[in-house]
Amino acid sequence: EQQARKVADQAFGRTMCGTCHEVMTGEGAGPLNWSVVPASVSNRWLPGGRYDHKAHFEIVECENCHAADKSHLATDVLLPKIEICQDCHSGENAADKVPSNCVSCHDYHLDGEPMMKPVASAAWTGPEVPAGQLDAEYATGDNGS
Repeated sequence: EQQARKVADQAFGRTMCGTCHEVMTGEGAGPLNWSVVPASVSNRWLPGGRYDHKAHFEIVECENCHAADKSHLATDVLLPKIEICQDCHSGENAADKVPSNCVSCHDYHLDGEPMMKPVASAAWTGPEVPAGQLDAEYATGDNGS
């Protein structure tokens, strides 16, 4: 039983489940008395900002922007600082970085006017987004990331 508890502690608590979840050893008999807290991740942390991870999945690792390797709790919010974004993104006329402007990431509108959305640039190589999809996604806060 001692060996089984050791193996379970390694698997649940330190490697597999414990990588993203809080894992607690329960009281009582048996080596598999564990409680795994579900991960609850918001689709949208900043109400005035938008971010779609899909554009970055194939070109950077999560750790490039998020300090997940330094996190010890599933409750940690690992939002990167804007300087991390600016390592690759710069102003509208950037020649050495990805051209970006304020509305690339931040929702903005004048009173009584529709939400401003970024104009597609020649550098965009991602999938085409059907007209109206962005408005629906960001109005509900559900952008699938």
